[in-house]
Amino acid sequence: MKYFIHDKKGASGIGTLIVFIAMVLVAAVAASVLINTSGFLQQKASTVGKESTDQVASGIQVLSVTGHIYTLSATKYGLDKIAVYISPNSGSGPIDITHCIVQLTYGDRLANINYTHKENATIGNANVFSLDDTLSFNHSISSYTGTTIYTDDEVAGDIIRISTTDPDLRALLKGFSSGDAITIVTNHTNAPGGNGAVSSITRSDSNLTVNISMTAGAAVTADGQLSGLEWFKINGTADLAKSDATSFTIIALQDEDDSISDSGVLNGGDIGAIVLNTEAIFGTEILNRKEISGKIMPEFGAPGIISFTTPPTYVYELAELQ
Repeated sequence: MKYFIHDKKGASGIGTLIVFIAMVLVAAVAASVLINTSGFLQQKASTVGKESTDQVASGIQVLSVTGHIYTLSATKYGLDKIAVYISPNSGSGPIDITHCIVQLTYGDRLANINYTHKENATIGNANVFSLDDTLSFNHSISSYTGTTIYTDDEVAGDIIRISTTDPDLRALLKGFSSGDAITIVTNHTNAPGGNGAVSSITRSDSNLTVNISMTAGAAVTADGQLSGLEWFKINGTADLAKSDATSFTIIALQDEDDSISDSGVLNGGDIGAIVLNTEAIFGTEILNRKEISGKIMPEFGAPGIISFTTPPTYVYELAELQ
């Protein structure tokens, strides 16, 4: 004969309650995870959305490109510098020009140029290519090929003559004009160095010669030529001396908040000019009917596009290219 246990009725109820509480706890944990995940995803989506908006709306607009044609004694040799006029796109955020890269292509040559220097021309300037920068460089025969430096101990006045076919040095020396003051320091036995000024600049094919008249009486003690172990250090000012084979200069033209002048940042309403020394970059002056392309690439946003063909003939010292 079987008997039912009459004092165990609560066991099944407690078990059900435990299962129910466990289910509630699991649901609470799951809900907490879902809430945290949704909050994280919402913040992430907001951040990505803002970045996407900045990426789409921001960027650089190329307004125009002007070229400088090197002219000496009425002879026009070729394009040696370009100024790319830029502004931010409509709705763009601030563009830090100091972190931009300019990429230029000429024939089979590709160059990447970085920021090095800024200038302020908001008060107006007739020619952005004529802005002066300090120039300082050490020279030896091993530094620049195709270069000779002579010392000329003349009765009428001591002269130091620099003659070169090296494109990098030539691009620097072309920034000098007659009358520019220059200080020379040297270990050359015939030329202790001193102060002087550019007396003349001449050109024969690819060879550029700069004559410097020294003001100190003992600047040159004898005629001679720089040897491979000797050096000259030249200090002075030259047109856009900071724009070279790897670096560009940004010039502030319209800069109400001084953002370009102070920190190299392009804001809404600003206009600047990026100046590139194409002769130093490509190692040659650019002749007629040649194609140049490139872009100005900011950290984020659309790049500014550079694309032009040089004119069939160079008539003036400045040429509108794009």
